[in-house]
Amino acid sequence: FGGTMIGRWGSFGRQQMVEFRRVHKQVQLLARNTAFHAPAGTPEGRAVSAGFSPSLIGSSPVASQPHPERQSVLVEVNPILLGDVLGLGIHLQRAYRQGYALDRANSAITAVRGRPGELVFEVQAHYATANLATPAPSPAPLPPGAPQPTQPRTLPDARSLFFGLHYAFAELPARPMAPRRADPRIGHFTTNVADFSDDLARSPQQRFVNRWRLEKKDPSAALSEPVKPITFWLDRNIPVKYREAIIEGVLGWNPAFEKIGFKNAIVVKVQPDDADFDTLDVGAASLRWMTNASPSFGAIGPSQVDPRTGEILDADISFESLSSRALRTIRSQLLAGRPAAEWSALMQFGAAAAAAPGEGGDFAARPVLPFEAGPAACDHADFAAEQLGYALDVLEARGELDADGPEAEQFVRDYLVDVTLHEVGHTLGLRHNFRSSRIYTLAQMNDPAFVQANGLAGSVMEYAPINLPLPGAQALPGFQKGLGPYDFWAIEYAYKPMPPGTTPAQEAAELQRIAARSAEPQLAYGTDEDNGLGVDPESLIFDLGDDPVAYAGQRVAIARDLLQRQATRELKVGSDYSVLRRSVSYAIREMGRAGGVMARQIGGVRTLRDFPGSGRDPLVPVAAAQQRAALDALARHYLSADAVVLPPAL
Repeated sequence: FGGTMIGRWGSFGRQQMVEFRRVHKQVQLLARNTAFHAPAGTPEGRAVSAGFSPSLIGSSPVASQPHPERQSVLVEVNPILLGDVLGLGIHLQRAYRQGYALDRANSAITAVRGRPGELVFEVQAHYATANLATPAPSPAPLPPGAPQPTQPRTLPDARSLFFGLHYAFAELPARPMAPRRADPRIGHFTTNVADFSDDLARSPQQRFVNRWRLEKKDPSAALSEPVKPITFWLDRNIPVKYREAIIEGVLGWNPAFEKIGFKNAIVVKVQPDDADFDTLDVGAASLRWMTNASPSFGAIGPSQVDPRTGEILDADISFESLSSRALRTIRSQLLAGRPAAEWSALMQFGAAAAAAPGEGGDFAARPVLPFEAGPAACDHADFAAEQLGYALDVLEARGELDADGPEAEQFVRDYLVDVTLHEVGHTLGLRHNFRSSRIYTLAQMNDPAFVQANGLAGSVMEYAPINLPLPGAQALPGFQKGLGPYDFWAIEYAYKPMPPGTTPAQEAAELQRIAARSAEPQLAYGTDEDNGLGVDPESLIFDLGDDPVAYAGQRVAIARDLLQRQATRELKVGSDYSVLRRSVSYAIREMGRAGGVMARQIGGVRTLRDFPGSGRDPLVPVAAAQQRAALDALARHYLSADAVVLPPAL
């Protein structure tokens, strides 16, 4: 069972394993507690059942006599699904400090459709408040960020709003997939279960890799098509002009599967205009287009997983139109100080800058960094969109690009390929890899031929900045448009088929062999926790190359050049001065990020996930010479009197 709302704030709702339980004349919909397990009917199973409670989603009176053969009863679903199942009321209250609550009388189930194994309900849920609070007068200024009542900006009447909700009841596979144990040296999303069936195990905790079920049609063939490929549907609402780029990003993962013996493991289909299904239905992995009044997220990719085994059953990636289709819209809205654009001001080294309160009272909570929201959070598309806007300003100011010309359109398409690769990677089970940007040298990053052949980093799961050339240098490919060596490795661990007759011990040995490659330089891996602890100088976002101080200095030079060009920039007739302010904002923000890369080197300690025997120490302080170089660069570029100079005319 899953209920989903995808919109201005991302996605709400989650999958839950549910069961209907009859208690006298009442039918309860219960969310099963899948985090704890022991075989049913055993003493351990009885202890787990007594120790961990399910949760009640909703209940309804029995609506019929039992069926004479099946003994089933009719369930009236309105009392259940027309409740605040997802808790949206409290989210609205927290966001706006208003008394929003579900208005059941004006909520309704608008559509029902079913197919074997799945039943879908579309619900139009009405939330309302009788009164709108206004900020209370205060004799003294409130501290920044103090909660105050606000109102949504996009409603004709802020007292009332509707949500479209999608609820799906789907059967779990009758034959559970064989789970595969996760390894901390490689970044996969996991299904975690505390298994109490073995009281001699060191820990009851078991971690299974989240992955799709892929089985060869011909197990004996070196290369075989799968019995059931991973099929992604392009929703019919995706603009036609961008479908080719998105398809390229989806199919870009197939080389990794071919390397382990699967031909056409991933296929793409386009939803027909007259289709009788929704791409949110379970089993229809999809990519869809969304429109908001102002840019609020770049792309998100929630997935549905069998809690028994880690099998991925469904995934739905959403692109936000303003952050991928209309990049110039973002660039103008940055001027307004709206919180939807303030994500671009977040510092890249973990100490996030707080977003300014929202103009017009829009949802103005500070954006949450990946490591704060858990391993499933992703801001890659947001940051990539901001980097695209920055690049367009830099290259336009140099006279190397027409921001309204075909080169800019190609930048947008390259952005979409990059973002699609990243988000599809998440839906294949891969976590972020923030260390992969260190595997190439800075000289290689400044070589167009090398970047064209190898990309920017060792993984598309990186948050790589757009690759900008120094003033006067050759143009460079800006985005990551193909898989890196780490991506092949991560797919191999999760999806490599084991030969028929492989014993559990043999599979464990083969997985250990694959994971033991972690010390290979091109397979460098560090994820959200490594970035968020603030200690590791390598697990960063927005860095490139093996010399972070030199890289940061290069980005400072690009930003300073952009600032200087604004003083004498000739603006087109009919334009306004907003481009100057926008470019200054971009340059200052970029210098802030570069300073973060430098600061992280001082006192930094590389933290590796290696197991004993890799030949590398798990904790390695940054070399003293590099720390001094970073401190000198900070003093020169940031702490000097002329660190940032704006020409008087500007």
